[in-house]
Formats: sequence, C-alpha cells, structure tokens
Amino acid sequence: MCSSDLPIETSLCDLFQRAHEFEALVADSPLVQAALYRLLIVCVHRLLDGPTEETWEATWKAGRFPKEKVDAYFNKWQHRFDLFHPERPFGQVVDLAERLNAQASYLVSGTAAKSDATLVNHSTDEISAELQPQYAILELLARLLFSLGGIDTADNSEGKVSSKDSVAARGAHILIRGATLFETLMLNTISLNDQGNIFLRRGVPLGEPLWERSAKISVSKERKSSGYLDYLTWPSRALRLIPKQDESGSVIVRSIRYTEGERLDGVSMDYEPFMAFRLSNKTKGDVPWAPLRFNEGKSLWRDSMAIIRGAAPGDAKMPKDAIKVAAAANCVSHRQRIRNHKVADHPIWSLDILGQATDKKKWFFWRKESLQLSTELMESEDTAICVAEGIEQAEQIGRKLKYCLKDVFKAASKDKPVVKWPALRDVSALV
Repeated sequence: MCSSDLPIETSLCDLFQRAHEFEALVADSPLVQAALYRLLIVCVHRLLDGPTEETWEATWKAGRFPKEKVDAYFNKWQHRFDLFHPERPFGQVVDLAERLNAQASYLVSGTAAKSDATLVNHSTDEISAELQPQYAILELLARLLFSLGGIDTADNSEGKVSSKDSVAARGAHILIRGATLFETLMLNTISLNDQGNIFLRRGVPLGEPLWERSAKISVSKERKSSGYLDYLTWPSRALRLIPKQDESGSVIVRSIRYTEGERLDGVSMDYEPFMAFRLSNKTKGDVPWAPLRFNEGKSLWRDSMAIIRGAAPGDAKMPKDAIKVAAAANCVSHRQRIRNHKVADHPIWSLDILGQATDKKKWFFWRKESLQLSTELMESEDTAICVAEGIEQAEQIGRKLKYCLKDVFKAASKDKPVVKWPALRDVSALV
C-alpha cells in the first residue's frame, strides 16, 4: 500500500477500512499488481452485495466502504484467507503429490527456473528464491492469473497433460485510476444492472469467488463457471506453498508443489471485463475477438481508442467503422457514469495498463503503461472518432515510412551484394 510517499503493509480488513486514505497499491511487478487489484475488486462486489448501480452511487457519494459490512465480511471469511490453513489454504490444494515438488522460483514470473531465460532476476534451480508469506501470496495470485499454456507442471513422469492458459494470461489489463485506492476500486467495479458486463447480460449469475466455494480446487478437471466472481478468481493452476522455518524461526517458502488446476469450459475470453478487444479473423472459436496485448516496440497509447471506445463484445451497437474494436467493460461503465454525472467531472482521467508480452509458451517481458485521457475524449463520441482517425493516419504514415526506408537500404546496397538487406522489423525500429 502507498499512503503519501511511504509504502506500508496492511491486512485486507484494514485496507478496506482505510481505502479512502491510501493512494494506490505498490507491487514488485505489474502482474502482481493486476492480480491483486482483481482480488480486491471481487471483494468490493461482495461487500456491496452486487452492487446495483444505486448502491454503487450511494457508496461513491459516501467516499468510503461501509465499516460494518467490511468487519462482518472479513470476520466471516477470515479463515479462508489463511495461507497455511491445514485443510483449506488460500488458493491452494492440500493433497498434491510429493512428485510435484519444485523450487519457489517457479512461482515467480521472470525467474530463470527450468528452461526459462533469465529475464528479470537471476534465481535458478540451484539458487532458489526464498519467499516471505506476504510476498508468496502475491506471487501465487499472479501465477493463477498469468500462467501460460503448455506442460506447466513439476511432474517429471510420463503422460503429462498440456495445461491451458490462465483465463487472462495474454491480454493487457486496463484499470481506471482514481485519486485514492477507494476511488480506483469503485471505478473498476461494474454494477449488476450495467449493460457493459457481458457476463451478467448473458444471464450468468454473480457466483462465488474462490474462497467462498464449498468445493475444493480440482486438479486437471474441466468445469463450467458458476458466475462472474468465480471467473474472476479462476484457479487455473493447482498450487501448494510448503512453509519452513529459517534460522531465526520466521516462516518462509523455499519450495512449492504445482500442476494444472481447473479448465474453464464454455466461456470465451470476451467475458473478460478489464481488457479491450479487436475484431480478428485469426481468432479461433465462435467469438472472433482478440484481446489487446503488449508487443515489443509498440506502446499501447497507439491503441487508446480500442481501450475506451465502443461497447462490450457482442453488443449490437458496436461501431461500424473500419477499426472494429470493443472497449474494456470497466471503461464502458466509467464512460456511462461520466455522461450520467455520477462521478466528479475531472478534466483528466488516468488509465493503468498492465500485463505481459508472450508468444505461445514463451514469456518476454512484463510492462505497465499509463494513459492520461480527458473527460471530453471519454464522453464525446465525435472527439473520440477524430482522435481515432488521427492515430490511424499516423499509423499509415509510419507503415509507409518503414517500406520507404527499406527501399533506401536496398538502393544503397545495390552495388554491394555482400551487404544484407535489413529485415522490416529492424527498419521499424528507426521509425
């Protein structure tokens, strides 16, 4: 947590009691930050019993979460947030086989575990990470949300099954940032009667988050989602943190057990409320929407209209221009609240975009970008269209410049056959 300039650690209950005092979440990586915000937004849904748009508006005007509801909720479910509970440790499976043992490094994105390249730090199979519980839980949340498909298990036996991607592993997560943590959580909470929430619009119930489920996490089994909150906390990996005491008697995590968790059946990625989508003929499945994602050499501001403009995927009012885009559902909701004067008329709104760049099972980097967008741009369709056209024209000019530069290189090397023509991607770096 960050209050003023000093980061502090706090409990979940205290976080919601004082959310209006805190500025933002602080985390070591954008993946952890996105996963933690997702968890907290699910808690908001439970604290506000939905919420309906009327409850949302009343809470927003109050400027803080209701103390009685915060106390009651976390008193009721405190045992389910216990990281080392003997029967139901938070987000974990107790009875994973010993053959699934792995170094704690496997839990942390960007480490050089197994055959992965060294990208962020220099932990290896021989020099493993040691995680304090308060950091282990954060990495566990990120692992559940951002794991890539493939043979993602510590099991070295034959007959291993390839895992699927986590539900939101590939796209860029978009969060509207308020002046306080309370505002940020509220601005990204979609109400039950908000038509931007495609889950609820298709008749899917709110459901239960992971920690409220009566059933334990299954290993390598497929099931349908019970609702929106079930989807947001989907356990795509089965994990177990193995606690040990260090020389000082403090609890640390040096090893884990992990394998494939639950497979999501019957829900396409266009349900995801914190991502923008672009219509793509290459997308497999019945819904041809590809999530906006990070790419090397391209900043996401160039896709800013895809982030805020348009409706949720499948909406009959999708824009019919050449750029087929679907805004993130939380941005659709936010834009509607601005138009209905339910939120203060700030001249500038900030968006944080978090995620990772990947190719199949390869992980390249994580990134966090921020966009500053005016209220007029989010509210006015005419202004948004004008900006979208300007960005598209700039993209077209950039593409033409790339090919012109390549022609220049070809002409310059015409009498020098030993000179290799540059690849287009190398030329692109000059534009």
